Amino acid sequence: MFVSEVSNLASAVAELMGEEDGVDAGVPRGTRDEWREFFADGVFSVLFGAFVDLASGASSAASSPAALDALGAALARIPDEQLFDHQLPAKFLVEDVDCDANFPEKLLFLLNHLCPLVAAAEAPAVQRTAFRLLLR
Repeated sequence: MFVSEVSNLASAVAELMGEEDGVDAGVPRGTRDEWREFFADGVFSVLFGAFVDLASGASSAASSPAALDALGAALARIPDEQLFDHQLPAKFLVEDVDCDANFPEKLLFLLNHLCPLVAAAEAPAVQRTAFRLLLR
């Protein structure tokens, strides 16, 4: 499946670029910096949006366990900056959320999207990924 292949590729590149000894592996520091500053944002924003769409059933594409596993493996390497500065839309209207805490909107949107996925008993890959992202 295409989603699995792209996710596996992104995970492999992120692993290589994230290694501190990447210079010894033949990856110059400038290349790793360029990955973090320019490419990682585009890659992970698409993968994160695809995961949320597939996991919540919002996508019309059939989501296979293999695709969700691959997305989860790739998202394990999403930088914190991109996770917390996501482009997810609001899931609920502000007046519908009963929350007295002064959370930033992006954090509240993240919680609203990921918390229900932890209870997705029919999809263990979704549960694992949502749980790992929430732990950050």
